[in-house]
Amino acid sequence: MSEATTKTVNLTTDALKELVSSAVTAAVAEARKPVVTEADQKRIEQQQEERRANAADIKKQAEHKALVQKLCNHMQDRGRDASRTACVYIPPTLPENDNGNYLICQACQKIIRPKGEDLQIFNQHFQMQRRDF
Repeated sequence: MSEATTKTVNLTTDALKELVSSAVTAAVAEARKPVVTEADQKRIEQQQEERRANAADIKKQAEHKALVQKLCNHMQDRGRDASRTACVYIPPTLPENDNGNYLICQACQKIIRPKGEDLQIFNQHFQMQRRDF
């Protein structure tokens, strides 16, 4: 027969409290972690894929709108009004801010400001718009 050896461990009250406290803290932290099942993970991945598809659709719509605005001649294309501009002048609301002072095309919703590359288009349609009234 072999002799059974017993070991004794001497713990102080503070050491025992600290040991129990750290074990309880670790157990509570582990219990608070969300349980992610395979079904939850699959649902999350499906939602991410739907978001990617929606983002691609929105990007495609924005590209299409930009193309339509680029190709639009900003003229009405109905019968006797074919020589009239489809733009409407939006006057400034307050002199000190940049709200207003632009044309908006009713056909393609492009905002044409009297700046940069739109200056010539703005001048042409502004004069046509004033002439038509």
